[in-house]
Amino acid sequence: MPKSAQLHVGRFGQGLAMAAARHGIHIYERARVTGLRHSAGFHNVATSRGTLRARAVLLASRASPEAPFYFRRRVIPIGSYIGATAPLSAEQARSIMPTRRNAVTSANVGHYFRLTADNRLIFGGRTRFALPNARSDAASGRLLERQMRDRFPRIADIAVTHRWGGLVDLTADRLPRAGEHDGLHYAMGYSGHGVQMSVDMGQRMAAIISGNPVNNPFRTLPWPAVPGHFGATVVPTLGRCLVPDEGRHRITSTLALPVPPLLRRYKDGPFRLAVAQQRHGVGSLILVSMRS
Repeated sequence: MPKSAQLHVGRFGQGLAMAAARHGIHIYERARVTGLRHSAGFHNVATSRGTLRARAVLLASRASPEAPFYFRRRVIPIGSYIGATAPLSAEQARSIMPTRRNAVTSANVGHYFRLTADNRLIFGGRTRFALPNARSDAASGRLLERQMRDRFPRIADIAVTHRWGGLVDLTADRLPRAGEHDGLHYAMGYSGHGVQMSVDMGQRMAAIISGNPVNNPFRTLPWPAVPGHFGATVVPTLGRCLVPDEGRHRITSTLALPVPPLLRRYKDGPFRLAVAQQRHGVGSLILVSMRS
């Protein structure tokens, strides 16, 4: 396809940040948001590096476990992982991907893969529904390697030299949402397609916040809470959930539906913790409009 292309997402993100900085935008890294209070027409945003005061706040994060409870109930964070092999020989590369096209499987939770310019196979997928940490990422990497070797037995003896991963924010219908709730603007829930869609929605939300109405195709979509989800990462294959606990993660009791029995049976479990988090602040990735 003449209009198809591959994109280095890391360089793309750096390029967007550099372009924003050239236009006078201030970017504050490692500024964890610890509180958000709305008063007299302003938002007071408390961070680990100080407090900001702004007329408008845009929540544009992935599924942070510290985001307002309304959003945590509607977005599920799931892990997505990628590995890169050592360079393949020209013959090995031709044998597994003769057209060198980007590829994605049609499975509900599938894989995506391509060859790099130096003939490494990049192979990714959503292997485990678990929050990232050193042990979990190692387990996900091993599972992904097995899946890669099962799919490409001709290169089963090739070493995987690089591994990385992160969280994807998933909505129940896999469509993003953008709009305003309780005075907070938001754009999130891209469900693995944020590279393209978040850039477009960023432009649209910037126009809306600036008072220039534009079409927002996701504003009127119904967005009910996910049944039985209270802001934790659900692990359906194990029937358990991971719940944030003061910067660490612990496995709590088995989730069960419907909701009322769940609350009676697990009164000290994820729901109680989620409500406590609602009292203590909001998510760690918030973009703030500095117009005052």
